Amino acid sequence: NYSPASMVTEVLRILCDQKECAIECLYNNTVVDALLQPIHNLMKGTKPSIYTCLVSPGPTNHCSIVTVILLTGAHTIAQFSKKLLDEDISIFSGSEMLPAVTGALISVCRQIYGTCEGLQVLMPYSLHESIAKAWKKHHNALGDMMLFTLAQDDFSSSSSVGHSWFINALITELWANLECGRDDVRVTHPRSTPVDPIDRSCQKSFLALVNLLSYPAVYELVGNQDLPNKAEYSLREVPTCVINIIDRLIILNSEAKIHSLFNYEQSHIFGLRDFIIDGLSVERNHVLVRINVIGGPTERILPPRILEKGDDPYPWPMFSSYPLPNCYLSEVPRNADLKQDNDLGKLLVRFKMSDKQTEWIENCRRQFCKMMKAKPDIIGGGALVELLEKFVLHLSESPSECCFPSVEYTATDANVKNENLSSVQQLGIKMTVRYGKFLNLLKDGAENDLSWVLKHCERFLKQQQAPVKSSLLCLQGSYAGHDWFVSSLFMIMLGNKEKTFRFLQRFSRLLTSAFLWLPRLHIS
Repeated sequence: NYSPASMVTEVLRILCDQKECAIECLYNNTVVDALLQPIHNLMKGTKPSIYTCLVSPGPTNHCSIVTVILLTGAHTIAQFSKKLLDEDISIFSGSEMLPAVTGALISVCRQIYGTCEGLQVLMPYSLHESIAKAWKKHHNALGDMMLFTLAQDDFSSSSSVGHSWFINALITELWANLECGRDDVRVTHPRSTPVDPIDRSCQKSFLALVNLLSYPAVYELVGNQDLPNKAEYSLREVPTCVINIIDRLIILNSEAKIHSLFNYEQSHIFGLRDFIIDGLSVERNHVLVRINVIGGPTERILPPRILEKGDDPYPWPMFSSYPLPNCYLSEVPRNADLKQDNDLGKLLVRFKMSDKQTEWIENCRRQFCKMMKAKPDIIGGGALVELLEKFVLHLSESPSECCFPSVEYTATDANVKNENLSSVQQLGIKMTVRYGKFLNLLKDGAENDLSWVLKHCERFLKQQQAPVKSSLLCLQGSYAGHDWFVSSLFMIMLGNKEKTFRFLQRFSRLLTSAFLWLPRLHIS
């Protein structure tokens, strides 16, 4: 295709492929304004020029890079996206280009939405509401373009449509594919027993539901609810919400539930059943082991995802109840004591130098990145603790680096002694300590120390929180999930509870804390 639009698009993609080129050629206001001019023209009703190709969809990596450019024009992108979703751009009315252009813009908005600044810009536009309306009007045309990708990252969006048509539509479609099969497929012979990890006819509707249900969304939709667990189920009773689909397909703990399924052999592949060594049970065993054992490839042993050839196609034990079979645990724990490298010593010395603050910070960042590329295994143990402590201390003392005000904390151990941690937090503590002991980073008593840190963190963050009136479960009380950032830092600090909490108090002043420490901005 030798059209001008295609040529411009290709050149821009080539530039975006190389980060250095993109920074040099594209990351400035003049270029950004030029790239956004066609969008301004479209919103004014002017006939588009060849440069409308700039909003055409491309590979994800291109969108990621272009997002950085578009942050300065996030308002324009948000306004244009909303008009497209509301079909308020006359030139695209009835056009085949509408789904493609809309999908590309939503993809960019989703990435802008993933930053604090971008979130602040996009929130007033309520794009998730426009997306929901567009999906409802154009299910077939827009369903394949992931128009709900923006909303799936926002638990409030999932909740706002969760008890209405959107969740109902996904669940009804999944149920129909499992229990009824597709209407457009003519059955000429009995179906064979499924051996793939997931039946292809159900994969699309299953993934659509899974992609929507992030942890916050699941918490909103099923939190504090009991399973129906009814004595009997009508054959005509179709699930319409997440809790019901879990009850009917996953927690098959009664004969009534099994007998209520027309197509049990097909439907129960999403739930629990007696073990049969086939592709489905092999995949399930892999997933269960994977989510219960923390660590990298040298720290845990995962069962294969396929059957082996020979008389014993699957010699691995099935994991169906605790404790986890020992064969999945590596016998070679890592040594936490690492010898200090000369280059690392030089880097630590830099923390004692009295350069200009900004210069000093940039030098340390540059040297650290250089070392991580050349010797990634060197930085660990006590050296990493010293590095983090000193660097964050210097950042927290620089007004230009601090985004949040300093908060005085006076609570004592007696103040938090009687506070209770949720069952999710207690489970997270057990998993963290088990992994930390395996790595020789934590010792006996670490569970109590980590509980101490979590309780003080919760009290510390409460000082910066404000009461919120909302129907969302996640905004009622403390952060709903486990604080994995604090748990990870506790291991890095070798289980030293005072060091961990002192670091977090300083770290909470930095903008980075809003990205890495999820509970940091909870109702703040």
